[in-house]
Amino acid sequence: MNIIKFNARVDKRGFQIGEVAYIKYKKHSASASKSNGIKPAPKKQIEFKTIDSRQALEDLMSVWKWILDETNYQTKNQYPEWDEIWNKHPEFQIQVLNYCNKYGLFFDRSEFNQMEGIIFRNWFNFTRNVAIAYAMATKGDIAKLMARPSFMDAHFVLKPIMHPETLITMEFRAETLRDVLIAEVFSYARTIWRSVQCVTCGVFFEAKRSHSKYCSNKCKQKDFRNKQARRNNPKK
Repeated sequence: MNIIKFNARVDKRGFQIGEVAYIKYKKHSASASKSNGIKPAPKKQIEFKTIDSRQALEDLMSVWKWILDETNYQTKNQYPEWDEIWNKHPEFQIQVLNYCNKYGLFFDRSEFNQMEGIIFRNWFNFTRNVAIAYAMATKGDIAKLMARPSFMDAHFVLKPIMHPETLITMEFRAETLRDVLIAEVFSYARTIWRSVQCVTCGVFFEAKRSHSKYCSNKCKQKDFRNKQARRNNPKK
């Protein structure tokens, strides 16, 4: 069994900018509302295609970098809010449209009825959350990443797959683009976490244990000799 690349359902005619219906939640109530967003174009012709989930994450982070550049946002450990990008940079719509045309909608499930669309605010907020989590993964802040409850519920389903002239195999597939992006963030974090800098030569290597310090026995022996030399010749 293995996690395969996301099988997206994408409209051949693409998406368009327009009013999208959504549910507006308040403290004790919910009401139907509309806002600008991305929705499928008329006369839909749906196709299924496998996308590169890693590339989908990288392209999403490229959009986020564009947002940071356009807003001149350089505040350390903080991120722009919705009003900052929407009020100042309406071309943000085109960035979102291009991404959706390539990868589809975040929350569209191929096994169910296609979503009517996604409003720009929700698209921005999810992308912002991914960017924050991705930054944590890059810095190796695994504890902080694991403490984000919204990033602990990526859904993968186990499905039987029939291959020509072979037996049926079982594969894990992401239910939505949202799920596969979250999985890619954790996959990246796992890679970063396993990369350790050798205390002797400074080279990064893939650690088999969390407490590994040396990339080789040679570096381990060299560090031991250096420590022994310092003990025998302490600085005065």
